Amino acid sequence: MASRLDRRPGTGDLYPAACLDALAERIRAIRPTEGAVMVAIDGWGCGGKTALAEGLLDRLEPCFQYLGTDEFFAGFGVLDPGPVRHLRWSEIESAWIGLRQTGRAEVRAYDWETSAILPSSPLAGDAWLVEGLFCLRPELRRLYDLSIWVQGRMVDRLTRVAARDGAHMIPFWEREWMPTEHAYMASERPWLSADIVVAGAELDIGDLGETLRTCI
Repeated sequence: MASRLDRRPGTGDLYPAACLDALAERIRAIRPTEGAVMVAIDGWGCGGKTALAEGLLDRLEPCFQYLGTDEFFAGFGVLDPGPVRHLRWSEIESAWIGLRQTGRAEVRAYDWETSAILPSSPLAGDAWLVEGLFCLRPELRRLYDLSIWVQGRMVDRLTRVAARDGAHMIPFWEREWMPTEHAYMASERPWLSADIVVAGAELDIGDLGETLRTCI
């Protein structure tokens, strides 16, 4: 089955091929203790998570399928009662648990072009790469066979946001998204729970440790 990720040719090449090959080999070696294999990729927004997912999917498809937290966006101006107010958190938990335990789930994806939540559609598969900010919240950590944290360069991060999403999205990031993101980082320090930490967007691996120490 093709990935749900909107692939951007060449994006996965932002990571060294040797790094992607080694990660893919480790992922292939996973033997699930129950249900489907679940591998998580978390990290700051616009930090290189999706690029890493694309590079890995180039090596893991069709055995692995993709599901991202962005598909569970609540909508602009809509707040969810769960722990991440911009995401339909109860639906994320239900989908993640279903995939882990049975390899099946029902998902109402968010269509970013029409700003609408789509009708429910079934998912099924034995191996999943789940990606997105908040993947390593405590409610989900127990579900993963492997977890990866991507740490991108923090300086001038909004320049990358403007290039990717458009300058019109900067006010939403500053007003809504970043405060929620910072609260998650400050309270959970999710990189400490990851099995692997990767240097992401515009970050030299030699600067990884210092960036992790000073990112909040």
